[in-house]
Amino acid sequence: MPVESDSERLSLRGHCTVEEAESVLEWILQHPQGEIDLSELEHMHMSIFQILLAAGAPRLRLPRDPFWQQLWRGAAATEGDSHENCTRGR
Repeated sequence: MPVESDSERLSLRGHCTVEEAESVLEWILQHPQGEIDLSELEHMHMSIFQILLAAGAPRLRLPRDPFWQQLWRGAAATEGDSHENCTRGR
């Protein structure tokens, strides 16, 4: 299952498609201070990326994949938000 969650953490793993976007948004709205773990993410639909970026995701663990790390940092910098509170994936 690509999306797993509980009251404290949302984890996205493997390939997340547009079908998961609504559940990601709902979880973020219900848990605005929750942790989002993308460390095992391989691919996500851009709608999910946009939801995460718009949410600000104060506790975010970035994907290991350099492509997604660079894309996140570039988009966050463009938005004027350095996301200094992000936890980098290992």
